[in-house]
Amino acid sequence: MKRYLCSVLGALVLVFGGCGPSQPDPTAQAITYRLAKEGEGRHFGDDAKVYLPKNCFDLHESITMQITLQAGNIDLDLTRLSFIVKGPLYPDIPQRFVWNPPTATILRVGDPAQQYDWTLPDLEPGMYMLVIGDSTSEKITRMEFGVTYLRNFYDVNIPCNQLETE
Repeated sequence: MKRYLCSVLGALVLVFGGCGPSQPDPTAQAITYRLAKEGEGRHFGDDAKVYLPKNCFDLHESITMQITLQAGNIDLDLTRLSFIVKGPLYPDIPQRFVWNPPTATILRVGDPAQQYDWTLPDLEPGMYMLVIGDSTSEKITRMEFGVTYLRNFYDVNIPCNQLETE
């Protein structure tokens, strides 16, 4: 009886475990990370953002990140600001690629947004993440992109050419 009860409970766990919420696979799409909304709203204005035309790139494909900066409620000191791409994310020590605004200046509250283009070096296959740094800390963002593949919720690599478009 005890063995039968354990078998029934085990079967129920398997059945109900398979009915849990599923995570959709990632889709091919452009990515916009709004610095004021998702980052530090006090430092960045409404037009401040980082944009990539897509989230999955072929090997040796040129990747240009558009960075638009605007001061929020306080002046934005560009000399203390860094944008960092870390990756590939899954080896022990990911590489770091750093971009600093080309002009050592301060953007004043009310100044128009300034746009910069950052062309990344040729990247290895893998997942990459944007990190925003200042003189005291680094803030990990939710902006991730892939080279040759994207990784889904279940840690399965999906090649760029197999992604569905949104």
